[in-house]
Amino acid sequence: MAAVILDVLSGISLVLIAIIFMVTIHQEASFGWRGSYNNIFQLGFASLALIIPYLLGVISGLLYRDAFQRVEETTDVANFKLAGNLIMWGKILNIVLVGPFVELIGRALLVAAFLQLPDTLQPKE
Repeated sequence: MAAVILDVLSGISLVLIAIIFMVTIHQEASFGWRGSYNNIFQLGFASLALIIPYLLGVISGLLYRDAFQRVEETTDVANFKLAGNLIMWGKILNIVLVGPFVELIGRALLVAAFLQLPDTLQPKE
């Protein structure tokens, strides 16, 4: 549950930062560059603030990995562990723009893992 909450917070903060960045760019385009340090500060703030959603995404990726490893231990469906690892690496690789593809593969594998679940679980000893 914490991973989902962090994912949502990461998305919301990314949207807010994108809006701030676009407003700053629009002001620059509309009013021209007048050497204002305020606009430089806004661009710098938006650039530095991108770290927050990235870190929240990485933390949620780690939580997803841990959760799906526990599911794999309980159900003996190995694709859960692999899907959790791919989701985690996708979150980490978001910084180089390869991450969304890796995460998408992980989520597709997660669907396959859920389809492989047995109807009943045998108690572990």
